[in-house]
Amino acid sequence: MPRETKQTKVNSIKGNVKAKVNHTRLAALRLQRYLQGQQKLHAQEFMQAVEDMDMAKMQRLYSELVNIIDLAKATLGIMGQPVPQAAEELAPTYVGSSWQFKDWFEILMGSNTEEFFPVSGVEHDSHLFLQRRCEVRLAMKSVTGVEADLSSMMTALLEMDRYGHRYLAHIHSHPFENMGKEGTLPSQIDLEYQQSLEIGQYPSIGIIFSRDRYFRFFSINKLFNIKIYGKGVEQIEDKVFRLVEPK
Repeated sequence: MPRETKQTKVNSIKGNVKAKVNHTRLAALRLQRYLQGQQKLHAQEFMQAVEDMDMAKMQRLYSELVNIIDLAKATLGIMGQPVPQAAEELAPTYVGSSWQFKDWFEILMGSNTEEFFPVSGVEHDSHLFLQRRCEVRLAMKSVTGVEADLSSMMTALLEMDRYGHRYLAHIHSHPFENMGKEGTLPSQIDLEYQQSLEIGQYPSIGIIFSRDRYFRFFSINKLFNIKIYGKGVEQIEDKVFRLVEPK
């Protein structure tokens, strides 16, 4: 029987390791496909909960979606693919000041109905600076909805372009109290509007304020980061903040 050389042992070990790696990647791929299905199912259920205004179900599904997405990121790493964390680090960062958000909150809460305004700003080195509140006429507003006048909105967009600004955010209020951070969850109409902006290649994200001083940043598929300078804002969770007294 031929004697096993050192190189033969090394090759054997390499083969075993490669087989185990391939098996692990195959398992990760199967898990990834399962998670994609679960993510789609949860997203559909979340949209239905939004339509039914079922806050408890919305919060539960939102938390489950976050966990599914985190697990999906981990499996991408096992499969040898770049994980979305790297993409998030390269994603644009929206920058604003705490004082600015306080001013916008006070404007939005000046009435008992929903209010809306677009925000423009400039882009520099993957940083998008939320700078100017643009005034637009409202075609309709109530306790449960708001709609900008189309011609007024078009005029605002033309003015943004004239000054070299971009349409960076659409901000509106949910004028309810005692709902905590759940009061800032986007409605189906909010999500549909955001989706239309992403399809149209606008760099805009959504921001919702509640009377409880919470505010949430959201998108559909767009990866982004948030940076708020100054005092008077505390972060509650990813993309959710609250206005507080400066210390």
